[in-house]
Amino acid sequence: MSLPKAAEALETGDHTTALSLVLASWELCKHARITAVIEALSRRVAKTRPPPGGKKVVDKQAAWLALAAKRDPADLEHLLATLTENKKQAELATRLTLLEGRADPRIATALHALLEHPPIPGWTGRHAVLQALRMVIAIGDPRSAAALEHVAAVNEKGGGSATGVLRGNLPQTQSS
Repeated sequence: MSLPKAAEALETGDHTTALSLVLASWELCKHARITAVIEALSRRVAKTRPPPGGKKVVDKQAAWLALAAKRDPADLEHLLATLTENKKQAELATRLTLLEGRADPRIATALHALLEHPPIPGWTGRHAVLQALRMVIAIGDPRSAAALEHVAAVNEKGGGSATGVLRGNLPQTQSS
């Protein structure tokens, strides 16, 4: 595990390296205590990094995509804070795609929130909901089972087409 090396990095004040090493450990052992360390380090590192910016929506999207393309775990706090700020289906799908393939509990947490309150209502939002659900399953965060049970309870009745699609796919997730 990378935890001893992460501790060394913390002793020297290198929080960014420590975050990467703790994330590598989480991939091997998805424990709640490791998740808590990742979240704390992420908040600390985010204070030293600029968020993606821009005055116009198109500029914000370009900055978000450029930052996400770097795949630097230190930037993820800012990326997730603005994940659903663009309500266009294609742009949200692109953002989600850039986050795919990362075993990171911070992404799982953001996706739990997205699933609880889909950012794009109606039938148009179904793609983002299904993509987020597939990503949650792939990440394998142990907290996801309880989070998805909560999402199922919240979306048991009502909601638009996106929540209907979500409800229809949750049983698959819970048995996985």
